Amino acid sequence: MPKVTIAIPVYNGAKHLDRLCKSLFQQTFSDIEFLFVDDCSTDNSISIIKQQLDLYPERFPNTRIITHDHNQGLAANKTECFLQATGDYLLVIDDDDDLELNTIEILYNKAIDDDADIVVSDFFWHTNGKIRRINFLPENAPDTSNAIRNSILDRTCSWPTIWCKLFRRSLFTSNPVVWPTDSLGEDVLISATSAYFAHSISYVRIPLYHYYLHHDSFSNNPSESYCISRFNSYAANLRIMEEFYSRQGISITHQNGLQVTKIQVKNKILPLVGKRKYRKLWLSSYPEINKAMWHGGFQSHHSTWREKLWLLAIATGTLPHIKKFLLRKRFRPDSYWRS
Repeated sequence: MPKVTIAIPVYNGAKHLDRLCKSLFQQTFSDIEFLFVDDCSTDNSISIIKQQLDLYPERFPNTRIITHDHNQGLAANKTECFLQATGDYLLVIDDDDDLELNTIEILYNKAIDDDADIVVSDFFWHTNGKIRRINFLPENAPDTSNAIRNSILDRTCSWPTIWCKLFRRSLFTSNPVVWPTDSLGEDVLISATSAYFAHSISYVRIPLYHYYLHHDSFSNNPSESYCISRFNSYAANLRIMEEFYSRQGISITHQNGLQVTKIQVKNKILPLVGKRKYRKLWLSSYPEINKAMWHGGFQSHHSTWREKLWLLAIATGTLPHIKKFLLRKRFRPDSYWRS
């Protein structure tokens, strides 16, 4: 049994897989299983993986490639990565990103030293040719196990993603975890449920993951069909998350996590509120959030006059006409309340 599995859900990642595979196969840690789960790619993703593997023959015995016979979607593909892994610990990463070459060595050693179920790290954010470091928690924030768990359940950490987290695999084999059904918000759900069951969570304050924002991806395409698809997908996983919080009796203590997620679901259709039917949908979805923001906010965020101005612009249908004005620094809210 390998000490660590790195699992990659693959779908048409040919443009980026050379870079990713180099960062995987050159890891300073030796005892790694590499698991590629291909969801019926229509490009030459698998050929590129095999070409790269030829350059690192020592990694060949510990590499598995699973190919689906029909497309199952990202949520199912990620779930399979967790279920098919055999390592004591696992890291599930996107097929268009990459790692620092000592990522696994640092994360695994921290996990062993602390007997941690989850180890989180900082990461690098790449967009428009620029790179910036993102801290998982603010520099002065407490980083005890409970503090990290609460930050994940309350959605107050920098990102709810799974790719900056090393998981003990038994978290998913020994607990009644729930899995996402749709391909947006899936990381939110997996992060929250695993954090709830984790006995110990540690933090490495070093950026180890390189995340690349691609503006043509499913998550960023501004077309009407994509916005609606993202809204419905995220809402479906939120329903599972709400049921989980309720079942575990944490809906009140960690209501902030649900509230923030509801805002982010609503904002998937924010680009469409110029049309009356979508404005009505935005306003009618989780109306308690609108009320809370108008009357002062909620647990982790107190609404400002800027956010109230945005809410008023949406409600009156004027947002599309004055959005450029509202995006100016003076009027731009520094919160989740903006797409």
